[in-house]
Amino acid sequence: MRDAFQREIDKGTTPGVVSMIARRGQIGWFEAQGKHNPANTIAMSRDSIFRIFSMTKPLVSTGIMQLVEDGFLLLNDPLYRFIPEFRDQKVGVERNGQLAFELPVRPITIQDLLRHTSGLSYEITGLGMVQRIYARSKASHR
Repeated sequence: MRDAFQREIDKGTTPGVVSMIARRGQIGWFEAQGKHNPANTIAMSRDSIFRIFSMTKPLVSTGIMQLVEDGFLLLNDPLYRFIPEFRDQKVGVERNGQLAFELPVRPITIQDLLRHTSGLSYEITGLGMVQRIYARSKASHR
């Protein structure tokens, strides 16, 4: 893990990293690498303070992984097992300037949600036909 983070620091992707892995109250890994920011030489420390945005995703992901660890769900469980409305979902496919709705190749899984590979979209994530429909729908409900 240290080597992977160091490669990112060396590439300039991030100036520094603080990482910790713990399980059942026991810390197995806790390390600081790199600098606080690329413009100074202050070393990152294990008690560095970070400004963090959008904490919903990591908190929900941690909760989901606890449910996996406790055996309540599996990463490859289909989303429709927990939200039945996703059982018969369709996906929007653009072809020759037209939008077709088709059955997906496979259902969305819990792992897809964690990796952000579910195919679910927002009106702000592009200029495709699906995003335009989202934008029009949102505008009509104001």
